[in-house]
Amino acid sequence: MTLLDLKPLLDTLSKVSAGRIVGWAEESSADDLHTARIPVKFVDESDKTDTFIRRYAKDWLKKQKGRWAVDTRFQPLQGAEAVFTDDDGKSFPICGVILLRWWPKPDLSDEDRKEIEWFAAQKIKRAKYGD
Repeated sequence: MTLLDLKPLLDTLSKVSAGRIVGWAEESSADDLHTARIPVKFVDESDKTDTFIRRYAKDWLKKQKGRWAVDTRFQPLQGAEAVFTDDDGKSFPICGVILLRWWPKPDLSDEDRKEIEWFAAQKIKRAKYGD
């Protein structure tokens, strides 16, 4: 059981992809690692690994309740595993899945937090004044 209701995300992904992405996910959890596999019916030729969709899903997950670390990937499928069966029992071919994985971020110590802030400040200085 995942801790999040993914239905709003899945509905949005299906709508913005014009039905290319199925509005359903196979969800699983093991300890604190949560996984969702979202079927993709066919590849968008202008974005073969669905970068935009994966970024949206990652941002959506990060904005949900809790502090989540998120990993998203496009996983192409072939052969027998490239068939999706919906809740009505209809089967159709898919070309891959968008794999979402998320887990709780660990709490940071004060020293780790200061180190991250220092690196962020250095990055801003370099961007502002050059190397």
